[in-house]
Amino acid sequence: MLKIKKKEECSIPESVWREYVLEMLERHKTRGYTFRDFIKSLGVKSQEGKSRLRKTLMVLKDLGEINEVRQGTFQYKREGIYTTGVVELNRSGSAYIRSREFKEKIFVPFTGLKHALNGDTVKVLVYADGIPGMLSGKVEEIIHKKKSLFVGIIYCQTGFAFLIPTGNQVPYDVYIPSSGIGMAQTGDKVLAEIVSWPKKRKNPEGRVLKILGRPGDGRMEMKAIMAEFDLAADFPLNVLRAAKKIRTEIPADEYIKRRDCRDLLTFTVDPKDAHDFDDALSFKEEKEGLYEVGVHIADVSYYVRPATVLDKEAYLRAHSVYLAGCTIPMLPERLSNDICSLNPHQDRLCYSVVVKIDREGSLVEKWIGRTVICSDYRFSYEEAQEIIEGRTHPCREAIGVLYRLSRKMRKIRDEKGALCFNQPEVRFDLDSEGKPIRVYLKEMKEANRMIEEWMLLANRIIAEAIGKEKERKAVFIYRTHGVPTVDRLHIFRHLAGRMGLRIKGKLQEKHHISLAKQIRQLSPVPMRSMVESLFIRTLAKAAYSVDNIGHYGLAFDYYTHFTSPIRRYSDLVVHRLLEHYMNGGRSVRRDKYWEICRHVSEMEVIAENAERASVRYKQLEYLSGHAGTVWSGKITEILRWGFYVELDEIRCEGLVSILNMRDDYYEFQEKAYRLVGRNFGRSFCLGEQVVVKVLKVDLASRFLDFVLAGEAESWEKLDDKDLPMKTPCKRRKGRKKCRVK
Repeated sequence: MLKIKKKEECSIPESVWREYVLEMLERHKTRGYTFRDFIKSLGVKSQEGKSRLRKTLMVLKDLGEINEVRQGTFQYKREGIYTTGVVELNRSGSAYIRSREFKEKIFVPFTGLKHALNGDTVKVLVYADGIPGMLSGKVEEIIHKKKSLFVGIIYCQTGFAFLIPTGNQVPYDVYIPSSGIGMAQTGDKVLAEIVSWPKKRKNPEGRVLKILGRPGDGRMEMKAIMAEFDLAADFPLNVLRAAKKIRTEIPADEYIKRRDCRDLLTFTVDPKDAHDFDDALSFKEEKEGLYEVGVHIADVSYYVRPATVLDKEAYLRAHSVYLAGCTIPMLPERLSNDICSLNPHQDRLCYSVVVKIDREGSLVEKWIGRTVICSDYRFSYEEAQEIIEGRTHPCREAIGVLYRLSRKMRKIRDEKGALCFNQPEVRFDLDSEGKPIRVYLKEMKEANRMIEEWMLLANRIIAEAIGKEKERKAVFIYRTHGVPTVDRLHIFRHLAGRMGLRIKGKLQEKHHISLAKQIRQLSPVPMRSMVESLFIRTLAKAAYSVDNIGHYGLAFDYYTHFTSPIRRYSDLVVHRLLEHYMNGGRSVRRDKYWEICRHVSEMEVIAENAERASVRYKQLEYLSGHAGTVWSGKITEILRWGFYVELDEIRCEGLVSILNMRDDYYEFQEKAYRLVGRNFGRSFCLGEQVVVKVLKVDLASRFLDFVLAGEAESWEKLDDKDLPMKTPCKRRKGRKKCRVK
């Protein structure tokens, strides 16, 4: 674009000014320009030129040829700068819109949301924010409402009440008129429905549907979490009737159609409290140094047919959800715990991957197909671990070989850069009323890793059978995990450096091979778990997709989920697709299976959040009964208002606020990523070990406040007049130095 000469600014016709402005906006159609941007880009210098430019902008706006997307910011007006996406609300009330058409999330302020809530599908007008790489927008239309039911604590006033929702469901209080309160009283946890939302009112209006109970009752809180995440514990009657009609006996002709594996040594290994067994291993020694291993998966697709009521309900649930102390299954118990479950000494239908493998862990031959099996033994992980460690058992030799082969397969994955992190799970021992009497960490042992390796192998073989071996590009469901951006890896290197880990080499796409090795070398160092957690946060989330981009974390080019059809809908669909393609079927409709991937991925996030909320509640419930106990933990995050500490013993995270650090005035040093006391210089860094006590547990909102143990004894005894001087302003010339009186 040519610059306007100052001596020509007064003689340029109005039509030419318009051409200049429109050409400038058309070149950058998704960017917003302010008046100053126009002056700088066009080179306007005289006051008369600036006045004519301003007038031109107003005329074009009035004519509808350009948009004023915000006060003083203009954008080229054209058809097609619209997209649809899903709302992700922030606590502040603003939101990000996740759309298929844009790699970046689209920021929408509260004023541009049109009362859209978390999970709603909306139509958005997209524009730039003047910041490179930053997209903003405003909601034009709410296409689909995700939910209108919310859980929260009610506070009654004279003639009305307010509901304060729990979690991140909605960042606004819900106004409830007297007619919608019912029998609820202040402090009750209730399920409420939004019935209207006047355009000019910030708060929606609702009514109480159900009183869940008083906060603090553990069983009620689990029901509240189910309601909060819209999880149904009970199945509809028509689904239960359909499950009841399924015959338990296997038809005689089905034995003929399948490979008979009932004479093979076969066993399952699952958690000791599991009731549904959807995978089994079989073992046979072919000759010295060559073994036949079968990975047998429950053939749920034989019983749950497409478009039936059982299938539709399984699709809606998408995942089994494992809350602390209870399970919400994807399939009715008659199927999950009986007909489909690979119970010992019972013939069961399976979809199997059978491989011949040598003693070095190299595949010699593989076969995929439908089978009939009869499991000989049912082991818990603890029992399998004892056999690996030398306990006498008829399966000792078989499990020993499978374990040694799994270690070789894992070593091969490690050399390719697989991220094999061992993050312990938080488990609870509950009393008869559902209250936690013990919290402990369950480490992954060799038995767990053995089963994991064989399941990974089966999943990879299935994905390769369709994505790699088929000549045609067949639509399939993959489990994908994208490569983290270099920017995110740089952030990780910076934060890891603050904990003493020096990441060497260039952060490129294949750098994860050396990166994984460097993290594994921290095994004797207590900091390893912290570094692993930090790196996991750096990574993108794995998801389901019809577009195969590989799996970064596992270092696989092809990967899917095939091994858990009882508890994951994606695996059930993979079984169906596999059968379709193995029988020579043509490629299925892409849009249909893209939608399945989107739905299952979204439901996976909901299930994980619900499970996390239930674990969080049980942790807090346990801590509330251990007031005065001293806990050791590591600093996991540092912010301007304090730092978060994760307890080593039970992995529960809480906040140490600077308001409760009364020995000094602490400031956040952003570049050094630490809090430093102004007067005495005490500092707190990421990964640092600290000792804390519980200051406050809020079970209703699931918040936890810590105080440093060294200050806990005297904290409550201090009055405000005893506190050290906390002057937030910087020292200026002529000012006395801040000091503690």
